[in-house]
Amino acid sequence: MARQFFTYVSPQYAKVGFTFVQKELPSTCKGCEYAKKCQLEPNRVYKVVEVRGGYPYCRLLHSNLVGVVVEEAEIDVCIDSELAEATSIDAFTPINCERVTCPYYPFCTPIGIKAEESCVILEVKESVKCPKGLSLSLVTVRRTSR
Repeated sequence: MARQFFTYVSPQYAKVGFTFVQKELPSTCKGCEYAKKCQLEPNRVYKVVEVRGGYPYCRLLHSNLVGVVVEEAEIDVCIDSELAEATSIDAFTPINCERVTCPYYPFCTPIGIKAEESCVILEVKESVKCPKGLSLSLVTVRRTSR
C-alpha cells in the first residue's frame, strides 16, 4: 500500500479517485497556518483516497478547502520492453525522445517519477509502436523510492 498524506484541496477536487499533479506552493502561501498541510512533494501525481472535511479558508484561492487523504498515484510509463518482464525497476530511465507529437511522448517523459528512482511494475499494458523504432512497452508503475 502506498504511503498516505493528509492535505487540503479545492472542493471541486475533493472526490475519491481524483488525481492531480502537485506544483510548488506560491509565495502567497507563506505564513499561512495551513501551508504545511498543503505542502506535498512538487511534480508528483497524487490521488484522493478519502474525503475528511474541515473547511479552512484559503487566501490564494479565495475559498474554503476540503481536507482529504491522498497517496501517490500509479502512473503509466514507457520502458524498454526487456524491462517489462521484471517486477520492479531499480533505476527508472525516461525514454530520450524529442517527438512531442507522438501519442506516447507523455509516457516516455512522464510526470511523477524522476530518472534513477525505483518503482514497482504493477501491470504491463501493451507493446508500443514507437516511431523511432525502439522496442517499448507501456506499463503502470508505482514509485518506491523516497
